[in-house]
Amino acid sequence: MPRCNGCSKSFPALPPDTRCGRCIVKKSRPVAEWGGCVNCGAIFEHLDADTCASCIESLSSNGTVNLAREATSNPVNPRAHTGPDGRLSLSARITDSSQMSTMPGDDERRAHAAQILSHMSSGYNEAVSRAVPGLRIAPSKLKTSINNISRPVRKLNVKISKVTDYDNGKYRSGPVFNAISIVYHEDALMSTILNDILTTADNAYTQSRGYRVFSLSEIQLLWMSSKTVVDPVLLNDTLGALWREVSSNTFFISASDARRKVVDFHVVVHVDPERDELRGDQSDEPQEQAYATRQSKRANSIVASDLRAASTSTDTQSKRPKLTAAGRNVYKSVVHPTTATSHNVIKGCFIRSEADDTGATSFLWTEDEEPQKVVVEKREFASGTTKKAYKMLLDQRFYAAKRYFNVGDDETGHVSKEDNLTHLKDELLRQFVASDSIQRFLDSAKKFRISVYSMFLFLYRYREPLTVPSFSPDMKTADSFILTVVSGLHQGESWLVDPLLSEDAEIRKFSGSAQAGKNDEDLVGRTCDAFAHFSLFDSDCNIVFVDIQGFDSETLPLSSKHSIKSSHCLILLDLMIHSIDYSYGLGDEGELGIEQFVKQHVCNAICKGLRLPPARELWKQYGPCSEPDRTASPKATAMGSPESGNSPSEGYQTPEQGEE
Repeated sequence: MPRCNGCSKSFPALPPDTRCGRCIVKKSRPVAEWGGCVNCGAIFEHLDADTCASCIESLSSNGTVNLAREATSNPVNPRAHTGPDGRLSLSARITDSSQMSTMPGDDERRAHAAQILSHMSSGYNEAVSRAVPGLRIAPSKLKTSINNISRPVRKLNVKISKVTDYDNGKYRSGPVFNAISIVYHEDALMSTILNDILTTADNAYTQSRGYRVFSLSEIQLLWMSSKTVVDPVLLNDTLGALWREVSSNTFFISASDARRKVVDFHVVVHVDPERDELRGDQSDEPQEQAYATRQSKRANSIVASDLRAASTSTDTQSKRPKLTAAGRNVYKSVVHPTTATSHNVIKGCFIRSEADDTGATSFLWTEDEEPQKVVVEKREFASGTTKKAYKMLLDQRFYAAKRYFNVGDDETGHVSKEDNLTHLKDELLRQFVASDSIQRFLDSAKKFRISVYSMFLFLYRYREPLTVPSFSPDMKTADSFILTVVSGLHQGESWLVDPLLSEDAEIRKFSGSAQAGKNDEDLVGRTCDAFAHFSLFDSDCNIVFVDIQGFDSETLPLSSKHSIKSSHCLILLDLMIHSIDYSYGLGDEGELGIEQFVKQHVCNAICKGLRLPPARELWKQYGPCSEPDRTASPKATAMGSPESGNSPSEGYQTPEQGEE
């Protein structure tokens, strides 16, 4: 405890090496008149007694010195089960030893032992809390098995060798699938492993056939060694419990798998033929089937060796340093340009406010108070029509930092720092609106069991830790925010920051800013076209999403953060919006842009499966000529939400109504 260096008294909140208030106001004394402690020999300017306050406390009945003397003269007697003060020991206080013989069984003994060990583990903390302030207590030397792990948790391999169809008692050949093996701890719940198996089956069918597997009721597990059905009772506990039940039975686990600790499953998917009509790829004309040309092992080895030789020669030439002419006593200086720059930035984002009485919501701009340091590469790794993307290092993690270089207003292609920040904020707002629409689109498709491709959009979650996105069949959000430089030559420069999954991701465009998409060749394209139609319906013809583009997580390299246990999805980037009131910034063509989409859009199987009215009928019923209620801006209200009070559901036939 801090003590005053004038009078030696202790004060709990007194700063170190300072004096109390009384000593400060007292008149200074000559050095010869300062008082000295007869016990410790310290001198104090305003000490009036012969002993300082610290020595008085230590020599008192509860002081450190007397406590030490008492402990030395009266040591603990473990055989008598008493302490220095004559109290019973810990175990005797918990229960009387005479009662141990009356305990009926081992359960009570185990409970008693657990209670004793619990007190032993907390004994040190109790001693510290009871000790005099300043007294140091040695840690306990008692060792128990509570904090000791008897053996490490065992790891088991769950292997999925086959994914096939099941029809009328026969197992068909399934989609193209390569066997995978995933390592789990033996205490992993089987419910978690079953969800991973469902994701694996869904990925296989979505990629190969455009068919979605929604629930565990659509799949069945077989033992790979015997082709028999796995008992559902075994799937209700942990993986370790399953292993102990079947590892010794070669009918379920082969001898080689038992040695390698592998649980091998064959996944069977019950395909619903009633959903085939929603795939949209049926045609009367026979489709050509592509066959892979087989090559001999020698041909493959020759090609591989040629490629390695070519890459080696290219790398050798590109990495060979250029030597400058130099004499024996001549030094040369070679200056290379820096490839990256460090900046002090602050993070900013929009947060959604609570809805008012009319159901309208708004977005508030907020910024962090503490600046952060980032490193941004000078050379972009990707470039589009309006923006360039740079690699950014933040908190030991790489991100994609985007800024505008062309917005069509200046022939020189220069964009000021203020205009860049304005357009980045508009794009962040578009992501908020798009995320709500995507969530409702995916929920509607899942509810009515319409096969659509999962969609994913980067969106900032305010004041939550940064995480790498984990894709799933449902819509998820990952971190997206704006960083602005606050000092230095680049003050005012801003970037829109998204997680960097891959520098070589292949971007695919599904529509243009003035062209509606016509992508009926696969499930991804049909999903994007139907989503644009859904946004027109969902917003009462207030807005429509255009310039839809992104990349498929299935095409990401193995070096990315995408896991084999994650569901395939389309990661959308840089969406544009046409709105009635021109409220969504760059690329918003207003009523003319919506009208162009209405004229060009062609409904596909997903549009019909969701029972979406044709775009022309929606525009005729809710367009400007129909004079709808547009008192609330799309930016202020969630699209198509019940709070908006203006929904096309009156003329909309749900799938249930259609079945009736």
